[in-house]
Amino acid sequence: MSKPDTTVAKEYRIIVVDDDPLICKRACHILNDSGMKAVAFKSGSQLLNYLRDNPPPDLILLDISMPEMDGFDTLKELRKREEKGKEIPVIFLTANEDASVEEKSLTSGAMDFIKKPFIANILILRVKHAVELVRLQRNLADEVEKKTREKEQLFLHVNETKNTLIFNFSHDILTPLNAILGYSELARKHLNDTTVAQDYLQKVSTAGKLLTALTNNLLELSELDANVVHSKMGKNDLAVVVSETVDMLRPEFNAKSIAITVNHEDVQTKVIMDAPRFQRALSHILSNAAKFTPNNGKVMVSILQKGATKSGYVRFDVAVTDTGIGMSSEFLERAFNAFEREETSTRSGKTGTGIGLTITKRIMDILGGSVTVTSEKGKGSTFTLSLPLKLFDGVLDTQPTVQPLSTICIGKKRILLVEDIEINRMLAETVLTESGFEVESVTDGCDAVEAVANKPQGYYAAVLMDIQMPVMNGYEATRAIRALDRKDAASLPIIALSANARMQDKAMSFESGMNEHVAKPFDVQELIGILNKYMIEE
Repeated sequence: MSKPDTTVAKEYRIIVVDDDPLICKRACHILNDSGMKAVAFKSGSQLLNYLRDNPPPDLILLDISMPEMDGFDTLKELRKREEKGKEIPVIFLTANEDASVEEKSLTSGAMDFIKKPFIANILILRVKHAVELVRLQRNLADEVEKKTREKEQLFLHVNETKNTLIFNFSHDILTPLNAILGYSELARKHLNDTTVAQDYLQKVSTAGKLLTALTNNLLELSELDANVVHSKMGKNDLAVVVSETVDMLRPEFNAKSIAITVNHEDVQTKVIMDAPRFQRALSHILSNAAKFTPNNGKVMVSILQKGATKSGYVRFDVAVTDTGIGMSSEFLERAFNAFEREETSTRSGKTGTGIGLTITKRIMDILGGSVTVTSEKGKGSTFTLSLPLKLFDGVLDTQPTVQPLSTICIGKKRILLVEDIEINRMLAETVLTESGFEVESVTDGCDAVEAVANKPQGYYAAVLMDIQMPVMNGYEATRAIRALDRKDAASLPIIALSANARMQDKAMSFESGMNEHVAKPFDVQELIGILNKYMIEE
C-alpha cells in the first residue's frame, strides 16, 4: 500500500484551539513538522482577541467542548465579525461519539470535523485538503470576478464602438441623403431649365454613389471578418496592378487637380499574387489620399523592392505619399481601428465610416503582408503596403477582352420582373422599357414560377429575380423554375436583382441556379449590358 502524500507545497498558517494543552502541543508538532506554521490557543476568547489585530489564518482547528466558550459559540462569534472572519475555514475537533454532535458540526458553518484522538497523517491530509480546497474556491471566485470585469469592459467597449458607429454612420448616411432629397426637389422646381436641372441631378447621382460606397465598405468589412472572400492568385505584373488601381481612381484626383505619379525601380515586377484583393487594399489608401489632400496637391506612388529569399520570394513595398492634412501622433496609434476618425465629418467636412484603413489592414494580414504609416499633422502622410511575393518568368495571366455591350435592347425581348416593392418595381420597369425591353411584372416567387410554367417555350428572354419576398423568396423560386418539366427550364437566364450584396449572398444566388447577381442600387449600364449578353448568346 502506497504511503499518502503529506507534503505541503506552501506554508499554511494554522491555528489550533483546544483547552487541553497536550492536544494543542501534539497538533502543532505534527503540523509544523509537515511544513505548516501552527500556533495554539486554549480558549475561544483568546482566538477572537488574537484575530482582532492579526491577519486571518488559512485554517482554524477548533475544539467543540471547552469550558468558557464552546466551539459552536466561538464559531458564531467569528462569523459575526468583519468580512475576513466570515471567510476563515474551520474544522471542528471532537472526542464526542454522539451522531447529533457530528450533524451539528456540519450544519454550523464548519467545513469538516476530526475526531480525537487523531492520527498524524489523517490530520495532515484533512488540513491540507481543506486549505487547498478553500484556496481553489477563492481562485475560482477571483477568476470569475476577473472574467466578469473583463466581460463588463468588453461590453462597454462594444457598446462605445456601436454608439460611435451609429453616430458616424447615421451622420454620413444622412449627409448624402440630404443632398439627394434636396437636389431632387430643386431639380423638380427647375424642370423647364434643362441645364440647371441636369446639374442638380448630377449632384443627386454623386450623393447616391457616396451612399453606396459607404454601405459597400461596411459589407466588405463584414465579409473579411467572416473570412468569406476567396483568394484569386494569378500571374501578374505588380507595376501594372498598381497603375491600373491608380487609373481607376484618377478621376477623384483630377477633380481636385491633384498630381499623382507612379514610380518604380527598374526591377522584375512579374509576381504571383492575389491582384484583386491587393487592389482593394491599395484603393482604400489612394481614396484617402484623394480625400485628405487639398486641391492642387501631390501624391506619389512608389514601388520598391526590399529584399529577396532563396525560395524566390521578394518583399515589395508600395508606398503612397501625399501632401495632405496629415495625422497627429496620438491618432496614428489607433488609425487602423474600425470606425476611428481623427475628426468627425462635421469638423473635417470629409464623409466616411472610418473603416477604409481597417479593411486595408485586414486584407494585408490575409495576404501575409503589412501596412504601416508615417505622418505629420499639416504636412502629409506615407502609407506603405509591404508584401512578400514570388517572382516568375513567363506569360502573364490575361483576362479575355470584354466588348462594351449596348445599353439599348438587342431586339424586342420580353423580361419577367419579379419584385415585391412597388417603387423598386416601377424603377426597374421604367429602365427596362426605356431600354427597349417588354416587361411583365409579378410580386412574388410563386407568381414567377406560375408565369414561367404557363407561358410557351422562349416566351421570356430572361427573369430578373428579387431575393427577399414574403411568400416564396428568389432562391426558392429559381429552384422551382429549374425543376419545371420543360425544355427551357435549365437554359432560361435568371438574374438576381437584390439588395443582398454580400459575397455569401451572391454565392447563394449561383447555388440556387441563377446565372448572374446584380446588387441594388443597380447600375443601369451594367444591368442592361448583362441582359444583352444573354440576348447575344441566345
